[in-house]
Amino acid sequence: MTPATISICDIDEVVRREADEAQKKTEDTWYWGPVGNQQAHAVHCAVAIIKQHLDENGMVALDPCLEALRRQRQSFMDGSYDTDGYAAATVWAILQPLEACASGTAGSGKTRLGRLLQRRKARQILSSAPWAG
Repeated sequence: MTPATISICDIDEVVRREADEAQKKTEDTWYWGPVGNQQAHAVHCAVAIIKQHLDENGMVALDPCLEALRRQRQSFMDGSYDTDGYAAATVWAILQPLEACASGTAGSGKTRLGRLLQRRKARQILSSAPWAG
């Protein structure tokens, strides 16, 4: 049986949205305090985890990635770094499309053309922020 996967194309939007939100809060530290930096750190951690489970075709192995992201979220929840819960919530938001795919409520196209287009889009995604680096 083939392990469950999700295309990076399917999770890029939520990662970018969380990165943008973190950036806006970082720019407004007079109001948000350290929240923007905490969220940016959470996005960085989530991206690093996702990239560890990414294959050359831009597909993410769901089970090990979900486990690692859940551990990261729990680490934020258990630690003193994320006292207001924004970092844990950021990881939770990134987890949602992966959880939906794992439960069978979302997923990517399975046609050969669909896979080729996703591979090309995945390369574009990985070469831009917040994925690059």
